[in-house]
Amino acid sequence: MQTYQSPVSQLLSYTNCQPVDPEEWPNYIGEFGFTEAHIPDLLALMQDELLLTLNPDEGSPELDAELDPELAVWGPIHAWRALGQLQAMEFLDAAIGFLKSHDLDWAWEEFPDVLMLIGPPIIESLGAAIKTEASNDVTSITLVESLQRIAETFPEARDRSITLINDVLKGYEQNHDSVNASLIAALLKLNAATESLAIIEAAYQAERVDEFYSGTWAQLQIDLGLKTKADFTEAELTPRMPPALAEMRATLATLERMRKPDAFSRGLPLDPRMFPSSKPPEFGDMLTSQQSQVNQDPRKGFGGPQTSGKKSKKKKKR
Repeated sequence: MQTYQSPVSQLLSYTNCQPVDPEEWPNYIGEFGFTEAHIPDLLALMQDELLLTLNPDEGSPELDAELDPELAVWGPIHAWRALGQLQAMEFLDAAIGFLKSHDLDWAWEEFPDVLMLIGPPIIESLGAAIKTEASNDVTSITLVESLQRIAETFPEARDRSITLINDVLKGYEQNHDSVNASLIAALLKLNAATESLAIIEAAYQAERVDEFYSGTWAQLQIDLGLKTKADFTEAELTPRMPPALAEMRATLATLERMRKPDAFSRGLPLDPRMFPSSKPPEFGDMLTSQQSQVNQDPRKGFGGPQTSGKKSKKKKKR
């Protein structure tokens, strides 16, 4: 495990984290005295692979024996929250790498909060990053939400953020469908979709929008007050299934057709020979079996056959 100097090391034994809004995060700067000088160590801590893969119940031989795994595991989250409060511009590059390599709900939820704390100075870099990563849905969707959050929080950044969002949406043919959907959703939340209607319609007409994410083109027009539900058919209002999901359903349907139906599922008579009898042997059957074994055993003595000089105990046939 990497060694951290105080005060960064104190985050490893601080406390667990709660899923709360940034306003309720601890005041890391006030409590620990973090400054720009601590940014490199905080970046290292938020990306510490040992801590990110640590199972608190099992611990790790690489973890300092003095550390409580139940607390140390929260170190990376404390680190990125502190970076947000420090308004560390360096966080963006680290966040992109993190999102590509780690499937962590906490990151998806809190990275937009961290970038929102950094604020307007990051929006140009954020817009460029979204455009670069537009084929990567998980990374870009998180970054788009971050840009939207900045625009909502800082009115002075709204117009520029909307311009950056539109610039990325213009590349809808190359973007991931879910990224296009997230861009459209951001424009809707920023009340800027009407001004961008032409490019939004083009993306929908090209079938490059994940309608399960942002709704159908018909529904969007209804939401904007441009048309009513009566103007569309049920099919036009139903979201188009994403290609990956449609392919999965088609595969399942093929497998279902290949499955040979059995008599039981079709309600046909069952062949009793397929079900061996579990009936216990009758007493008479057991005697017959024992007698058969006796007759086959020529040995004398206890359990052996009767001597020829004794009368048979069998009843005569009538």
